[in-house]
Amino acid sequence: LGDEIWVVYEQVLIACLDLNEVSDAEWCYVKLSERFGTASRRVRRLRGMILEAKEDWEGADECYEEILQETNKTDMLALKRRAAIAKAQGNRKEAIRRVEEYLHTFQMDEEAWYELGEMHLMECDWHKAATCYDELILHDPHNFLCMQKYAEVLYSMGKKDCMLDARKYFAQSLRLNSSASNLRSYYGLWICCITLATQHDLKGNAQNVDLFNWVVAKLKKLYADPSAANNAQVTLMLEMNPIK
Repeated sequence: LGDEIWVVYEQVLIACLDLNEVSDAEWCYVKLSERFGTASRRVRRLRGMILEAKEDWEGADECYEEILQETNKTDMLALKRRAAIAKAQGNRKEAIRRVEEYLHTFQMDEEAWYELGEMHLMECDWHKAATCYDELILHDPHNFLCMQKYAEVLYSMGKKDCMLDARKYFAQSLRLNSSASNLRSYYGLWICCITLATQHDLKGNAQNVDLFNWVVAKLKKLYADPSAANNAQVTLMLEMNPIK
């Protein structure tokens, strides 16, 4: 393998950590440190990951902090690992702060925006979560899952204008993917129409009624097999029309 063997050592080390085989990971670390020295930032990051696996959070954090001091806080992986440490310790607020710090430098990282949005949802901070999913839509406007997630957050806010936006984004999600794999958006649009009619004075509104009838027809088509008991129950539920 030549020099490629060192990449294999690194990959095996990470795989060992995934399987909690820390002793094998340390053996790989010894081989890498003998070849590249313990001063190598890449090797030190691997050492930090081994310390994480041992739940030596303070040691791992110090390891990454040293790397960040040397790189003027621009080492992407070290910043991510520090956020992961805070999350693993159950310190969600600190994890959020660290991901936000990371995104100040690496704004184009979609995974980081998604992770930040999920943590804000766990904190029930709907507005900040919505901002994260809004960023994801800007990054990938053709991703129906981002549209769906954003719509769900807007629906959770409960206000009429948020509910109208939720209806719009559920509809856009279905425009991007109208298959059965996007069932959550079908039901999201369905419940948005009902909520707007029953709680926000849109009962009888032509646009809302049209959207409701459209989504009910689509759902009935998806549950077209009447022989299945669950399908029959869903069809019966869809026959109810509380919005007229």
